[in-house]
Amino acid sequence: MKVAIDAMGGDAAPEVVIRGVADYYNENPDIDLVLVGKRKEIRKEIKKKKIDFPKDIEIIDARE
Repeated sequence: MKVAIDAMGGDAAPEVVIRGVADYYNENPDIDLVLVGKRKEIRKEIKKKKIDFPKDIEIIDARE
């Protein structure tokens, strides 16, 4: 199953969303997750916070 997540939605996004996705994926690696949002901001947040983020999660750039 593939699940798309709006990385830019909600309070404190994308930081909180990215942390939640990483935690969920680490416990459920059989689910295909896709982050949708501003790719540059998502990648910046992953590097800035040094989140142990799975490399096989797809990021779809959606600037609007």
